[in-house]
Amino acid sequence: MVETPDGKKKKKLDRYIYDLGSCTFCQLCVTTCPTNALDFSNDFEQAVFTRSKLVKQLNYLPEVPDPEPTPEEKAAAEAAKKARIEAAMKAAAAKKAAAAAAAASQEGAAPAAEAKPE
Repeated sequence: MVETPDGKKKKKLDRYIYDLGSCTFCQLCVTTCPTNALDFSNDFEQAVFTRSKLVKQLNYLPEVPDPEPTPEEKAAAEAAKKARIEAAMKAAAAKKAAAAAAAASQEGAAPAAEAKPE
């Protein structure tokens, strides 16, 4: 997990290891690959004598790190984070007040309902 400058967490792939020994040759990976980097053929390049050699690593170079945000971007992200926190605190306080008001109104209605049958 990598934390972005605006405070959110993001998953980042650092390596992709795949095991051809568990492949069922269903071609789901080929059809869903967005860059068409995978392809099935009838070549026997992957024929090996041991199963351990069927474990491959797809990307050998790590991803290029994201550039550092400018001081203005950092300040804007920090201000947005504070605004989100304040809004969440106000919403929680309003919810708590509404729950207290509902509880108070129910308490006031309960004795009146008990007094009517008498």
